[in-house]
Amino acid sequence: MSNRYDYMKRRVTKTVTALAGYEPPAGNPPIPGKAGEWMPLRTTQFVRDGWNIAAEITVDNSAGTTNITRYAWGLDLGVASGRHEVQR
Repeated sequence: MSNRYDYMKRRVTKTVTALAGYEPPAGNPPIPGKAGEWMPLRTTQFVRDGWNIAAEITVDNSAGTTNITRYAWGLDLGVASGRHEVQR
């Protein structure tokens, strides 16, 4: 696994890799590529709005899929109004 960071030390990319050319556990097929070469399995890019993560875009090379996870950030209206307790 490797990570890349921007100038503000926020993670912008996460890459999960696997060693090609050997038989993985549980009878899965071998990872394609040159034997002994590290191949990217999954790459996640983080989209930010300031310090908050707005979205994660994950490309799964082994499954051939792309997944987008979006996050919503806003004011906590209970805290803003001074009502912190749980209503029962």
